[in-house]
Amino acid sequence: MDCFRGPNLRRTLIALGVQCLQPAQGNSYMTTYSIVLFQAIGIADEYKMLIYLYFVNMMADACAFIIADKVGRRPLMFVSSILVAASLFTVGGLTGYADSDDPIVQRGTLAAIFVWFFIDSIGWAGCVWITCAEAPTTALRERTMTIATFCGFVVNLMIQYISPYLQNEGYANLQGKIGFVWGSFAVAAAVWVAVFLPEMSGRSLEELDELFEKRVSVWRFRGFRTEGIGAEVTALEVAGKDAVAVEGKVLVGVEVQAAGEEIDEEDGGRKKVDV
Repeated sequence: MDCFRGPNLRRTLIALGVQCLQPAQGNSYMTTYSIVLFQAIGIADEYKMLIYLYFVNMMADACAFIIADKVGRRPLMFVSSILVAASLFTVGGLTGYADSDDPIVQRGTLAAIFVWFFIDSIGWAGCVWITCAEAPTTALRERTMTIATFCGFVVNLMIQYISPYLQNEGYANLQGKIGFVWGSFAVAAAVWVAVFLPEMSGRSLEELDELFEKRVSVWRFRGFRTEGIGAEVTALEVAGKDAVAVEGKVLVGVEVQAAGEEIDEEDGGRKKVDV
């Protein structure tokens, strides 16, 4: 129950949120029922199109490794939710209110699906696991990720179960208009990111502990100046990539003048640091 007490509650809800909202934005549906959607909108050679989609998916995943750190999780996830929603609304609008036999409509719908795959892969598909790992405190990381991942899989299973009833004739018969359903969840995800998800990139785990303990708001999170050991750890992580890793020695909390040496302020001289 420690995951739901004090500052840990907020951290657990962040992990739960990203795990549950990611499949609800069409990820579960698109990755499972793409062939069915192609058939519903009259796309020929659906299996060839699926291969192309997964190639786009693979290229986007390769880019996500770099972009998540360069741009940050929060802006990337917010913008990707907006673009995912626009893609899904385009699919729903073209297939629901235009002639699905029109080749232009089919190409437009197919283009929106490709955009969805690319944006989802470069945004939420990668960031969800990064964020889920960064949000919990170290002592509760395994428990928090277990709870969040389980809930995400439950949402995933529910979507896969109800999607045929939403789309097929004899039931809701939404066909391609099912895009409006998942697009609405994408809009909700964008709002959730804006008001609830802090920017955690570039922070050490110790800094994140301090920020959550101080209950820093989402809007102040990125620029907040930490004062504890986390700030020192982050500074050394940044500078230490080419300065403090010398022959397996680690120098912490001191001004480094040379490999293995620190300033002795009392004596005004230098002394070796033994680690």
